[in-house]
Amino acid sequence: MPIKDAFYIPLDEFNFLTFRKDVNQKKAQEVIDAMQPDLIIVEAWQTAIGDAFIDLASKSKIKVAMISHGISLHPFSWRPKDLLRSISWLPYRWLVFPGLIKKLTLLSALDLNSKSKRFFDREFAKKLGVPVTLLANTPVHYSNEVLPLSMRNRQILIVGYFSDIKNQLAALRVAKALKKQEILFKFVGDKKGAYFQKCINFVVKNELQNIVMFEDDKECDLSLEISRSLVVFSPASSEALSLALLESMASGTPIVATNVGANSSLVGVILAGRLDEQLKAISDLARDQELWIECSMLEQVCFQKQFTRSIIKEQLCVLLSLVERRHLF
Repeated sequence: MPIKDAFYIPLDEFNFLTFRKDVNQKKAQEVIDAMQPDLIIVEAWQTAIGDAFIDLASKSKIKVAMISHGISLHPFSWRPKDLLRSISWLPYRWLVFPGLIKKLTLLSALDLNSKSKRFFDREFAKKLGVPVTLLANTPVHYSNEVLPLSMRNRQILIVGYFSDIKNQLAALRVAKALKKQEILFKFVGDKKGAYFQKCINFVVKNELQNIVMFEDDKECDLSLEISRSLVVFSPASSEALSLALLESMASGTPIVATNVGANSSLVGVILAGRLDEQLKAISDLARDQELWIECSMLEQVCFQKQFTRSIIKEQLCVLLSLVERRHLF
């Protein structure tokens, strides 16, 4: 489908309150005046464009819904780097964010029960009386055929861009510990950046070249890789709800993941935060056929109940219905 209207909105000068460049408000208002929308939908916090349109929608008395994938204000860990990052967002958290929440007509969340700080916006909205509704993700890359264990490769798949957040080094430490089991650890992500180089250095230093492979997502069929893998491993230090995990569930591929974001609500997923827990979970799935089949089946059922396209479509219809009934003031 061709795009009917597209607009370029430039950035203005650096804003020392939010530590970023702001959107050109005049140009953004011109876009709103030209389109005269009944509803403005914003996706994701902590972006200049999203925050600007929440403000402008309020001024123009237009309803605005936030399609939230969580908010990243709290530290991912107690490391100095993560603490410093969280501190730098304090002006936004205290002075900007509360005002933005108050201007929302409605906020959607990927999960309604998770206690993760990534859903801080969901709880803040509830306190201020802003309606909150469920709008989960649905997978993109997955096979329509669920392959049995006998047709799977003896490989652990790790998907995502290379960063501290995705925490691929943790997966490499697992690979090092399981080196004698001759399981292939395949990493799929954009092969660039300082963190990727750290991963390369770790592989070379620990002589893991025979059991570790790196592929760009443009170099492989991701849905095929997921469906052929023994396990999908997600050692992320922070996340709301990874598409890769939903894609794995749809493909019946057992998952070992850290307990971040909404992962605790994914039935069949094995949660493992420490290295010893991750080693045990992956080793058990590699050698215990009954456990593998049980996790695969539970994940498929969970996917069918919560994350199919038809279910997400229904959730979106509920969201629009709630917005329609909601008064501006």
